[in-house]
Amino acid sequence: MTGVQTCALPIYFFDSDALIYSPTDLTKTYPFLFLTRLVTHFCAPGFVFLAGISAYLWGRDQTRRDQFLYLFTRGIWLILFDAIIISPVWTLEYGRYSLGALWAIGSSMIALSLLVFIDRRIILTIGLIIIFGHDLFDHVKAADLGLYANIWHILHEQGVLPFGLNGKVYYPILPWIGIMAFGYGIGAYFYPSHGENRKFIGLLGLLCCVAFIVLRAMN
Repeated sequence: MTGVQTCALPIYFFDSDALIYSPTDLTKTYPFLFLTRLVTHFCAPGFVFLAGISAYLWGRDQTRRDQFLYLFTRGIWLILFDAIIISPVWTLEYGRYSLGALWAIGSSMIALSLLVFIDRRIILTIGLIIIFGHDLFDHVKAADLGLYANIWHILHEQGVLPFGLNGKVYYPILPWIGIMAFGYGIGAYFYPSHGENRKFIGLLGLLCCVAFIVLRAMN
């Protein structure tokens, strides 16, 4: 998934080589290090997917306005927390912003807060379109977009922050918006009274894991 930098912190506890080269560089890595990186690819997408499901389950008995306010305000708080609290820890420099997982989740919540006013099935469709379609824009590079380069860094390609801010966007938000919208759209299948959906959910999860392996094998 382009623009998705998953949680890599656990690999640092296993081998310092991860700080020197990419654990997924097949010319340098070795099986154990590669697997510690591979498993993290399920980490951040899982967070965002579950956030979308949780938003749906919470919002079933709420008004659209309440859903909007709830998601929008929490999205803002997550972005601020990532920028003000988490960034100095990662960068070891106050005033430098490293926008990562919480930024992506917060931005996706804000996007979802705007989508809750439309039908759940449409939200599900939007999520699927983004998930399966955003890679089609891989050939579009921020360097070729002139004044719109900074917007593209935020949406799809890792890069510097806009407005001269010191830092970098590590998690461009477009794919994450798709994952959260998908989680919200499929949230009805996770409602407690729908226990008969467990087999469907389990099969869907298994198929997604297989699809992930197949797609990565095909590069």
